[in-house]
Amino acid sequence: MQEDEEEEKPGDKYEGEVKMGIRDGQGKYTWSNGSFYEGSYVEGKKHGEGKMKYPDGSVYVGDWKDDAMDGYGTYTYTSGDTYMGEFRDGKKHGKGNYLHIASKSQYVGTFKEGNFDVGKWVLMDNTTYDGDSEVLKVSPKAYDGRVKVGEYENFRVTNDYVTYPLHGHSEELPTPPPPEDPAA
Repeated sequence: MQEDEEEEKPGDKYEGEVKMGIRDGQGKYTWSNGSFYEGSYVEGKKHGEGKMKYPDGSVYVGDWKDDAMDGYGTYTYTSGDTYMGEFRDGKKHGKGNYLHIASKSQYVGTFKEGNFDVGKWVLMDNTTYDGDSEVLKVSPKAYDGRVKVGEYENFRVTNDYVTYPLHGHSEELPTPPPPEDPAA
């Protein structure tokens, strides 16, 4: 999620407010490769609300602070995957939802320094995979009703039909709630 440097180069274009020769206020900076940032600037830096289209086609809409994604925003990857939630210093950090298009699943939980922290994956059939970052650091795969074999700690798998081991024993677990909205 890196943007191009904002040092003006041939073919780049800026339209917007300027104070003492520095971008300050509302404006749009367009790079020669087609990527752009449109939003608020403070003393030459992206700061406040803005939209950034990156060279690879991914898009971020949300809060900025000192040229970095910071606060609440939505990042849409070129694959269609989408993260909605909190950012800090340009990384996913805090509460958020990550929609994984290929597996038709969603991660709901917290992120730390850009990585999964504690949360759960909710699959299309309402199966949930709960755990901490050591278990959930890899994106889920579509299991087509099969259970991934292995030993898990701080982890549970459940759906409406089957109860799976939790710390070496079985227990009845309630039906998982619908996916959460971090803005709520």
